[in-house]
Amino acid sequence: MDAASKNLSLDALFNLNGFEAKLTDGLEQRLLTCHTSAGKMSAIDQTEQSITRMVPIYLVTAITEMQKKTVPDLRRKRNMHAPVGRLCDELISRILEYCVHDECQHKKLSWNYTREDHDTKAHYRLYVPSAFSICTKWRFVAINTPSLWTKVSLPANQELFQLFRHRSRNMPLEVILRCAAETEDRSITNADDIREIAPRISILKIMAASEAEQQMDVEEFLKTRVGQHELSSLSTLTVFVETWDDDDYAFNLNAPAIHTLIAYNSQLCCPFVRLDCIINLSCTSWSAAAAEILDFLNAMPNLEKCSIWNYPDETPTETPVSAREVHLPKLEKLCIRNVDATEVIRLFSHLILSLHPELELRMLEVWGEPLIEDFFHFVGPYMASCNSLEIAQPDALKPDSFETEVEIPYLYKTYRGEGLRLTLLSEVGRRFEFDWIDWSVPAGDSGLQMLDILASYPSVLTRLDLEQKLPPVTNLIKALSLWSQIARIRVRVDEHDFENLLTALEDIPDIICPVLSILDCREVKFSSERMESFLGFRKDKGVPIHELVMTRGCVEGRTDDLVRQVSKLSLVEPEGSEDVEESGEPELDDEAGEV
Repeated sequence: MDAASKNLSLDALFNLNGFEAKLTDGLEQRLLTCHTSAGKMSAIDQTEQSITRMVPIYLVTAITEMQKKTVPDLRRKRNMHAPVGRLCDELISRILEYCVHDECQHKKLSWNYTREDHDTKAHYRLYVPSAFSICTKWRFVAINTPSLWTKVSLPANQELFQLFRHRSRNMPLEVILRCAAETEDRSITNADDIREIAPRISILKIMAASEAEQQMDVEEFLKTRVGQHELSSLSTLTVFVETWDDDDYAFNLNAPAIHTLIAYNSQLCCPFVRLDCIINLSCTSWSAAAAEILDFLNAMPNLEKCSIWNYPDETPTETPVSAREVHLPKLEKLCIRNVDATEVIRLFSHLILSLHPELELRMLEVWGEPLIEDFFHFVGPYMASCNSLEIAQPDALKPDSFETEVEIPYLYKTYRGEGLRLTLLSEVGRRFEFDWIDWSVPAGDSGLQMLDILASYPSVLTRLDLEQKLPPVTNLIKALSLWSQIARIRVRVDEHDFENLLTALEDIPDIICPVLSILDCREVKFSSERMESFLGFRKDKGVPIHELVMTRGCVEGRTDDLVRQVSKLSLVEPEGSEDVEESGEPELDDEAGEV
């Protein structure tokens, strides 16, 4: 018999009024002798078990009511001593917010796109996450944190809907509306319920009904469910509908504060809102042409951020552009992804932008025209205001700040074929990102053989980052000889391409990149003998390299001789080691060891 049991005599058990006091006193005395959370939790568990073991059969019925009160109290005490029970309310609330976010992301949408058939299916349902009921304390925190109850999906169970509406108090709501016809089931929310919360809706997402529900026309659905009730807090509208029944919707929501529209469909369309109010726009399209995009943007003169995701499934139709020029004077950032290169060139010949907008363009050479030189001629004029150029391999596209990663179909973010990415940074901090994807070029062909076309445009380039397969030496010399103001080159290529770069920088009689002072070749393997020869050449010609950056362990041979050739030799640790900075690109003095 354990210590807690010894404090409980049979006489005390017959006196039920003193049972709880005896039990508590015995437990407290034992807890004083335990100095760890695990020991205290074990003592509470043993005390709970002793209650049933010590009670005779003929007392079971009489003591049942006492157990109902005592056992939950013991379990609360146990949770208080568990590590999870000692968390403060603010931290618990934060953890529960992540639980809501993660579960919504996994259950909200399932996009199943193929090239022949594309549809959307909604799997999101209103429910209380299981994390809200881990214990009494967590449940108390969940109930008293209104922000945990602000995501609502309709139609839903009437009682559950009322629970979310009550516990969210007066906070703005994020509401998902499935276009399902009303049922006669009174336990399901109806149009009146939606109108009750209309003034509190700040984010509204409209999507097709699930397979178990009867689909309703989107416009008719909104007229019936929402009507002209004022959505005074609505700032963001998201529409997920497979196809539109009518290209010209006459119905608009009464949403005076709306500024962001996200429409994912197979055609460029912005339904149910006044387009001149839209500041942020994200939409998808299927084989969009320049004329379609221009007519689309022409109705939104106040755009500040525009993001168009396209999938080139077929040859775009060359439709005449109705507007000679489209002015977007307030545009700060324009992202057009996966549009045929010919159509992008047509588009920008009619588009009048603000002075320095950020651009992110992914141009596809799908149907054989134009050629890579046309791409360089397109990018060339932007060189005049940029002091940094990065040449790299394209990767998967990422959403903008007002878009949601999970809601953009994976199909629109991927790419096929070889290509390159040119990233320009302007002196005023603007970023221009141009991707060229060619579905027909052989593997390994980066298209940089005509880099001199880009270099022929006026520029103030002082920094060059090379992370793409380089062209032959003669082509490289042509390009680098035109960028005479480059002071820093950062290169991440294989040994063969690095040798081509060194050879180009040793060309005579005219010295290539005469003001080059920093050569950053981290992660590049080379021999110390070859590097010493290159550094000695530049030094003898009166254009020395002042700083050499390289990765520890990537140099074949001794590095002592290199120290005499440069003012500063910086060594960085290999990528993935603990000593490498993980956030951003640190200054060399912070991450590099000076020899």
